[in-house]
Amino acid sequence: MNMEPLDNNHFLYCGECNKEPEVHCPAHGPYNYIQDKEVPEGDPLKAEHTLPDCLTIKTSKLAGAGLGVFFKEGLQSKIMFGPYGGAIINGNHKSGYCWKVRDGKEGTATSNWMRYVNCAMKEADTNLVALQNKGGIYYCTLKPVSPGERLFKCEVCGHACNKSGNLKNHMRMHTGERPYICEVCGKTYKLRDNLKTHIMKHTGERPYKCEICDYSCTRSCDLKTHMKKHTGERLYK
Repeated sequence: MNMEPLDNNHFLYCGECNKEPEVHCPAHGPYNYIQDKEVPEGDPLKAEHTLPDCLTIKTSKLAGAGLGVFFKEGLQSKIMFGPYGGAIINGNHKSGYCWKVRDGKEGTATSNWMRYVNCAMKEADTNLVALQNKGGIYYCTLKPVSPGERLFKCEVCGHACNKSGNLKNHMRMHTGERPYICEVCGKTYKLRDNLKTHIMKHTGERPYKCEICDYSCTRSCDLKTHMKKHTGERLYK
């Protein structure tokens, strides 16, 4: 059966392993989704009323930042919110990596609570990453957060990295740069590790082997998923 690959809109970036697996990351699990509250059609305060119960909107302590969004309770990483609400504007733009958010009262009737999430003043404060999925923009927790902590994103997408190389790799998601080229078939990749995995398809190398059966694969995350067949482990309900 010939399965066509999904387009990029169906891939969710995993910040823990810097990969874009189909549907969800087999090594680190899926995102857990918290929906917006439903509001009546035409609600002039839609932005405030869509706020989930685990969050609160109040005045930011940052000078000039206005309102901000805070956690009322602690949450784990890989919690997804969204999609970002707003009016879709068609037309020619210089950059495809942006979305327009209106200011003032008009915006509160067409957007949702995500408009109140501010940018982090420093990288260490970042706790959200923005992901595009199926035509929408979602915010996801990048790490466990504590009650009272404020939601922060960066100016581009909210991703935080603890190593210079990781940041360079992540920025290729925005620029589209794919510097690693397969000399056999010409396929290009953003990450060196992804190219190494791809090369194994040409060489036939399968370094990750199951100690119980004869299964082998090219990625450690695939082996971890396979081992659950032997252990009976079922983490996701």
